[in-house]
Amino acid sequence: MALVCCGECGREISDKAPSCVGCGAPQSAVIQPQVVAHQRVAFDAAQGAFVGGLPQVVKLAMRAVQDLGWKIDQVNESLGLVTFQTGISWGSWSGVQCSLNVEEFSPRLCRVAGTGKQNLAGAQLLALNLWGEAQGEVQKAIRRMQYIATAEARPLVEQGPAVAKCNVCAIPLTEFQATVFKRKVYCQMHFDEAIS
Repeated sequence: MALVCCGECGREISDKAPSCVGCGAPQSAVIQPQVVAHQRVAFDAAQGAFVGGLPQVVKLAMRAVQDLGWKIDQVNESLGLVTFQTGISWGSWSGVQCSLNVEEFSPRLCRVAGTGKQNLAGAQLLALNLWGEAQGEVQKAIRRMQYIATAEARPLVEQGPAVAKCNVCAIPLTEFQATVFKRKVYCQMHFDEAIS
């Protein structure tokens, strides 16, 4: 069994499948014979969109959530939905329940939006959304997606040799990417978090 690419929607499917599970196109009419190569997702800041197919952007969302140390509850690639829970928060002992919605608004262009709410579990009687914390956690996941897509699209070789690593995520940084704050080295994403 090999993975092949659907010519209609770009989804990776089995060469044994009679039709695409994403768009329903019959395999004989749509499938391209080459094996799918791993494609990286990039972030286009001008459009505020991720460049990549829906399945790839959903996988990027999963990676961002895992990088932040949060628990993924459900993933639906065909709908572009990732639900997850954060750990303990200011407003709730049970953390925040969030969902990221990936929408492919044009071929290989996706926008990500999401919602969040405070969890209420166990003997907890009240969960407050202090200072928009729930939506802030969603935005943090989206910013992490943007950072991962941007960091992977930018080759470090053209920018010079790596001189340091971020103290939080250990991504190699050049002298132009590294920011020193309180005697620690940060990438741009974690520097923004450190000063806020």
